[in-house]
Amino acid sequence: MKICETQRLLIRPFSIDDVPALSEILNDDEVMKYSIRGVCDEAATREFIKWCLQCYGSYGLGPWALIDKNSNLLIGFCGVSPQSVAGNEEPNLGYRLAGDFWNKGLACEAA
Repeated sequence: MKICETQRLLIRPFSIDDVPALSEILNDDEVMKYSIRGVCDEAATREFIKWCLQCYGSYGLGPWALIDKNSNLLIGFCGVSPQSVAGNEEPNLGYRLAGDFWNKGLACEAA
């Protein structure tokens, strides 16, 4: 199921099948440098994707998988999801991209 399509990206919901590809991205120190969670191994990535699936069901939104249309590879995620801030649930725009796809305007394109 496609959520959105841009000139260079296909944006779709995550599936459990995405765990290996996303884990490779989220296990990169440079990609996760500013993440409050730090790098994620495969188990943590699986839990993240399960949480994304729960967000879709509960809120109709969440972090969406970003697919590069040229290569058909999963290159990261972007989306709005709930985050607890000082005891209040606030919307949070989050994204992560594989390092090879930085500095190409893809995060802005996805957002």
